[in-house]
Amino acid sequence: MTAFTIGGQLVLSRNKLARSKWEAKREKAPLMSGTIHFTSLVMKIPLRRHEVNPNDPYQKSIFQWKNEFVAACGEFVGTTMFLMFAFGGCNIANLNTSSNSTSSGNSSSVNATADAGKLIYISLSFGFSLAINVWAFFRISGGLFNPAVSLALALAGAIPPIRMITLTIAQILGGIVAAAIVDVLTPGGLAVTTTLVPGMSISRGLFLEMFLTAQLVFVILMLAAEKNKSTFIAPIGIGLALFVAELWGVYYTGGSLNPARSFGPAVAGRSFVGYHWIYWVGPFLGSLLATGFYKFVKWLDYKSVVAGQDASSEAEVEREKARHDPEAAGAAQDGRDGDH
Repeated sequence: MTAFTIGGQLVLSRNKLARSKWEAKREKAPLMSGTIHFTSLVMKIPLRRHEVNPNDPYQKSIFQWKNEFVAACGEFVGTTMFLMFAFGGCNIANLNTSSNSTSSGNSSSVNATADAGKLIYISLSFGFSLAINVWAFFRISGGLFNPAVSLALALAGAIPPIRMITLTIAQILGGIVAAAIVDVLTPGGLAVTTTLVPGMSISRGLFLEMFLTAQLVFVILMLAAEKNKSTFIAPIGIGLALFVAELWGVYYTGGSLNPARSFGPAVAGRSFVGYHWIYWVGPFLGSLLATGFYKFVKWLDYKSVVAGQDASSEAEVEREKARHDPEAAGAAQDGRDGDH
């Protein structure tokens, strides 16, 4: 292949028929900078062509499945890391310790009086572990780590259905692996299963899990799915949301809010309670509740209520208000003109 210039433009000599087919596909591709590699030299020129043609069905399929694979791998590792450190802290709090030995404990044997220090320790373990790992993995997979969150983002249109399915599978597998690692590495056994406190009915446990999950999911939707100037610190708010929810939930239900969090220890410990289903149904109902409210306030155009929240200057605030309420902005402008 040779290259020469005509009128300052780069021309490549090649078979006319092959060139026409090749160029027809390249011209449909999105524009971006590229590099042309010749036999004897490399030239950086502003071709503004995409290396992958999204109009080619084969290339498009390969590109899509590559992305799904990367996201699933990131979500599996991220969920494993999140739950492994959360389970590790929870295991320490739940195991009965003495000065000489550590014996096996069980989260189902909850005292009649709540141990505030223990509850805070568990809540901090989950909240901080979530915040740190979301911050680390959100560029790879989104850092969801929860099938209920995956469902919410799919319903909100933030991720496609196929991504929701692959991430959910990765999250469940990550929960199992995390529980197995803690079980193997921690003397005294695994003490992180989610069970109801004595006196807590199944229906109460179901609805408590629903409302706690709704709180977490709504925070995720507003801070991460709804892009704004604070999105870059969304992991802090998400971790705090889980921490607050765990403060209430740990004592009564074990504080699941996540099917993968409950299913993993149940599989690793080979112990399923008869009401295990509430740790699936409750979080998914909470996800539906939070997503429904999120879509409702978006439909009502909530940004027009307190306009300019993300503005960095008075001028931006005025422009935002004008976009949502032209009449009020016009009246304000008339008032300023009258002052002059």
